[in-house]
Amino acid sequence: MDFANNEDQWNKDITRQEMARIAVRAIGQATSENDKWMYLATKSGLITGLGKGVLGEDKTTTRAQSVTIIERILKVNAGETLPVDKYAVSNAELAWHGTNIFTVMPEIFVSDESKLKGRTVEELWNEEMMTITSKDGKYKAQLEALIAIDMEDPNDPNWKLLPPMEELKWFSGDYEKTDLKISKWPQSYLLFYPSKVIYNEDTSKYMGDVMLSISGIESPDIDKYYSGELNGQAFVYYHKVFDLPARILPKKGWTIDKLNRISISLETPSNSGYKNQNIMTIYPPEN
Repeated sequence: MDFANNEDQWNKDITRQEMARIAVRAIGQATSENDKWMYLATKSGLITGLGKGVLGEDKTTTRAQSVTIIERILKVNAGETLPVDKYAVSNAELAWHGTNIFTVMPEIFVSDESKLKGRTVEELWNEEMMTITSKDGKYKAQLEALIAIDMEDPNDPNWKLLPPMEELKWFSGDYEKTDLKISKWPQSYLLFYPSKVIYNEDTSKYMGDVMLSISGIESPDIDKYYSGELNGQAFVYYHKVFDLPARILPKKGWTIDKLNRISISLETPSNSGYKNQNIMTIYPPEN
């Protein structure tokens, strides 16, 4: 019971976050994670954003909004599928567990159901593993988010986090190729992964931010890749290589490794006492 059954409580304003919890429960869903209610509500189409996907969790809901949500609940319970605000779902997923890859890149981050063991694919993402401590305990850093942007969507609000797309380049492994614009590969995803160092007690050993590793995605023709054909994942930079925590991944043209799995992990920025910490592994269904 979230609210006492008395006049004061019935006349009290409620927030959009509280409305999300009530609405999700009304269609028979539940979660033990407080920051997941809005994700479930937006994914079901019960709640939309306040423009550009803004969630406004702490804002109070109006009577008109409440009536609209009640109507949506009735439609869902009658078997109807509601349209969703994709930007709101993306932001709600980020607020829930620090990434939106399952909302923005659903055809890539999908897993063999036999490997899920009753979970949804989104639940494979382990938010606790977004913080890593070195083996000697002298370095600690955190991946703040893994944000996916569909490059075919110029209206995605997360573009504001990056320099203009037209000025970004990708690195093929050849430092002399400085004209590889990502804008030439619009059918791609951009992955932005800002991080922060919590403490570094040995700057001679640990130099820089934590590193993100995405394994399992490979180029089928590495010679073409080196020559400037984007057929695998690549680092994205602005002025010089590695100056931006971002990567580009074309929607098609790459292959999955022989183990048929994609893993995302964090790595400490040091060869000595190196540590790799897995955040998620998925096993895409075989074609």
